Amino acid sequence: MSTLYYMALAEGGRWDATLKQVGAQLRPYDQFLRTALEAAERHRPVLAWRDPTRDEAATFNARMRARIERSNEGARAAERRRDRREKDIPRGTWIILEPPPWRAEEPESTFEEFLRSEEFNDQPDGRSTGKITRMAWDNEGCALLVDHPPIAVAPQTGREQLRSTEAHPHGRLLWIRPNTHNLRCQKYALHSLDNFPVPSLQPLINLLRTHPSWPRFEQVTLDETAWTFLKEESPGAPLRDGTTEQRRFVEVALASPDFALLEGPPGSGKTTAICELIVQLARRGLRTLLVASTNVAVDNVLERLISWQERLPPDEQVVLPVRIGTSERVSSTEIEPFLYDRLQRTVCDNIVDFTESKGGTELGSQARAMLRQTLLQEEASHDRSRAASPIRQLVGESVNLVCGTPIGVLKHPEIRERREPGPRVLFDVLIVDEASKTTLTEFMVPAIYAAKWIVVGDIKQLSPYVEGEDIGRNLRHWVLDLGAEAAAYAAVRAFQATPGSGGKMVRSLIACDSDDAEALRIEANARATPCADLDNCEVQSVAGVPGVIPELIAPNLVFGRPDTLAAFEHRLPENMDLLEGALPPLSDYRAVRAHFKEEEPESAKDWSTEYGWRLVRSFELRHNEVERATLQAQLDELLPKSLNSGITKKLRERSDQIRRVALPSILELLQTGFERLPGWKQGAVINDGLPPAALAQRMVSLSYQHRMHPDISAFSREQFYTGSDDRPALLRDARSIERAWGYRRHARRALWVDVQRPRNERASENSAEAKIVMRELQHFVKWAQHDGRRDKPWSVAILTFYRGQEALLRKRLLKLTKQHGNTRNFAIPSTHPAVNVTLCTVDRFQGHEADLVLLSFVRGGTRKRGSVGFLNSPNRLNVALTRARYQILLIGDRSYFAACRSELLQTLAGSPHYMGDIAWGEDQ
Repeated sequence: MSTLYYMALAEGGRWDATLKQVGAQLRPYDQFLRTALEAAERHRPVLAWRDPTRDEAATFNARMRARIERSNEGARAAERRRDRREKDIPRGTWIILEPPPWRAEEPESTFEEFLRSEEFNDQPDGRSTGKITRMAWDNEGCALLVDHPPIAVAPQTGREQLRSTEAHPHGRLLWIRPNTHNLRCQKYALHSLDNFPVPSLQPLINLLRTHPSWPRFEQVTLDETAWTFLKEESPGAPLRDGTTEQRRFVEVALASPDFALLEGPPGSGKTTAICELIVQLARRGLRTLLVASTNVAVDNVLERLISWQERLPPDEQVVLPVRIGTSERVSSTEIEPFLYDRLQRTVCDNIVDFTESKGGTELGSQARAMLRQTLLQEEASHDRSRAASPIRQLVGESVNLVCGTPIGVLKHPEIRERREPGPRVLFDVLIVDEASKTTLTEFMVPAIYAAKWIVVGDIKQLSPYVEGEDIGRNLRHWVLDLGAEAAAYAAVRAFQATPGSGGKMVRSLIACDSDDAEALRIEANARATPCADLDNCEVQSVAGVPGVIPELIAPNLVFGRPDTLAAFEHRLPENMDLLEGALPPLSDYRAVRAHFKEEEPESAKDWSTEYGWRLVRSFELRHNEVERATLQAQLDELLPKSLNSGITKKLRERSDQIRRVALPSILELLQTGFERLPGWKQGAVINDGLPPAALAQRMVSLSYQHRMHPDISAFSREQFYTGSDDRPALLRDARSIERAWGYRRHARRALWVDVQRPRNERASENSAEAKIVMRELQHFVKWAQHDGRRDKPWSVAILTFYRGQEALLRKRLLKLTKQHGNTRNFAIPSTHPAVNVTLCTVDRFQGHEADLVLLSFVRGGTRKRGSVGFLNSPNRLNVALTRARYQILLIGDRSYFAACRSELLQTLAGSPHYMGDIAWGEDQ
């Protein structure tokens, strides 16, 4: 049937060639999603939990009661039906979610998934006896109210002294069923586009084929009186810097028949331009679907529109918005009345209220009674079936702005209740905000329901977040498919045992058969890694000393059959980091190790994990070729040497395919593309980007920033937003920026507070930096409470790159504020606050801003050319440095970064933009 759809496409050319090209371009995406889906169904997310303190539990209960009481107050005083619904206060036991013991840097997405889940299990095997039900939750406290307390998992017999690991989990742990909804939605979107490409989706098909036509179009010019958010401040007054560019984007978006792109650096007014475009679309009677990867980005736009529209007379309120989501997910109480469920209940109850009104003729009263009974029966039946009632459909079809995340908007009744096998255009325009964090497959989920696509973002900020497990699972799939499992295992163990391989060296003792031993020997020799193949070692006399085995003098890799290892037990080196395979008892050897080590080491990472995180990091450094070369060399070294060249080539091609599919954003694909398919002489748009002429007519760049004091924006402007022959320079400072304040502790608005890293601390923590952060915060709070007092609180963002440091800072904030039960937001003082503090990782804080930013780097030490982790990502560093309005303090070991391996961080540490006001004396 798909051939009929391709034959019906409006654009000329060979339909059969288009069908083949689209299939070839989408096939790698489908393979990635299918493998990720299969693996996700076998993987159960896990987190640790703890009991709250008495103060924390009191805070959670108080917040829960306050939310319910606000709802019930209106219900008790209401006259209309829609306000008469009182809620009961749920009962249960509070628990607080924490990272599992073996993974301190657990992604934020795992916690969000747990807070969304309704059922949990406290047993690793998923037994139904361990089922636990969620009664309520507290986002700020990362806490759950459950129907009964979970039971701690007991360790296996004989392993009570070992710490909890992923392979041997025990202690206070909680599991949930895997959520594969996102992956299934992405897979459905690709399948729909591939098999049912209706003519209105021709531009989406054009992204996937060679030589498509991109028509030129006539520019729309709006009259001066038509502007709302971008109007003159007063008649005849000059426009604010950047407004002309914002207006041009709106006009391009209105005129384009297919795509329009808006790129803009931090603080350049992208949200304002989106608001203006939505108003102009509504005035033209067009329906808009607005999505973003985060709820905050969606709510920022919607809140601006609501605030603007509430000041207008009812007949001028042209935007009819609805927010798809729940009250717990929205970031503002102003948005709650526009939630879809709330809105449809309001409409239904208003109609029922009307049917209960008195007066009129007897015939009219009977008609109203019949209508009321029918409506109530309809609503009851549809509540049970979860299908959309006529009233709910009416609400869904009446609004002209639908807002949510790319997956969340699928709950809109027009989409959810679709009956067609493929896509159906329901919206005139799709606007994707924060598109630099949206992959092609995520974009396609809502895109197949629109007729035009507006893509907004900044490719210099963070790329899409991809689950490392999805990358690893896909790599494992291809390793198994190519029959390379044994070779990959041998390669990673030899790589880890090689000094200077790019991570902590892992010496391994492995029990294996002769085939695996051969692979280990080849891989070790290929890397010049000292190894001992005990099955082929000979006892020799060296320098007159009999009974010597030279290979056991200083090996990093020791392997052999179990019986061979048992025979050489008393000669085995005790400094092995990892013991693997079907090992014999080796009781004497383990006793010697126990004398030096408290416990057995946890399992080392497998080949897919080691290769996968380097694949992601190499993509993050795609604009930093010098530092990317180091990671690329490590990826090359990780490829098995014991395979024939043909299989090795296929494994490399498969890993390149995973990178090409999983990591680029839709914004980057449209602007520049990302890698052609192997063997393709001509690229599609997603490989090469839009043709220059088409891109020039469809893309607008915002060049002015209105957020930061000029001292704060200077480094990012020079490092990340310099112009080129075909690109304008961005992040110029608008003349309208006013950032005067009376805080005089530091003379400069952007400065580095130099702090040496203490010895013997966890890699993700730095107590010295935490101390400086708290000191600077307390100085600012003291000023804000007195000399700096103003009508609204000042905002302070405490940012760091690591979850471990975030946890350490949280403990100190809790000690300072006594606001137990909070994890991210703190008010100082708690009543009539002068300062609102947000504690966050850099990645999570994209899209936010604060008056003062305190940025903790964590890394440091005395080692020359030391490791910097993922701090050298240009996009991540750019986000970190561009959040502050008035002042930013970089808190870290400046000398360490000045001599580290990263040229980018060396430049940062030596930049004059952060010189001249270093803390000394008692402040050091």
